[in-house]
Amino acid sequence: MTHLQYELLKWEIKKWCSVCRITRKAHKRTKFQSEFQSRLNQAKYEARHHLLALCFFRGIPYRKVEPTCRVSPNFQRVRQIIFQYGQHKLMYKGQLPLEIEEQFDKWLLSRE
Repeated sequence: MTHLQYELLKWEIKKWCSVCRITRKAHKRTKFQSEFQSRLNQAKYEARHHLLALCFFRGIPYRKVEPTCRVSPNFQRVRQIIFQYGQHKLMYKGQLPLEIEEQFDKWLLSRE
């Protein structure tokens, strides 16, 4: 991962967090609760998965990031983000290279 890709990923996380903050404020002031609630849920979903991808790149174990969680994240979405921001020469049809996939599996096993 290059420094530029790292900064872009951090910027994406900040963007989703600010969307959450703005949507929560608007949610309190409006009558259309369901529309804002769905936007808030989508922003939370994206922010969480981008944060998990960033922690994978930094080498922070999954159990430190989410020691307890009620709902398991969508690890396929995390793989997509890693594919999107990672710099790999051997990418084929949206799949991670074997060594990166093994690192990701080790990272997932760290949650137990």
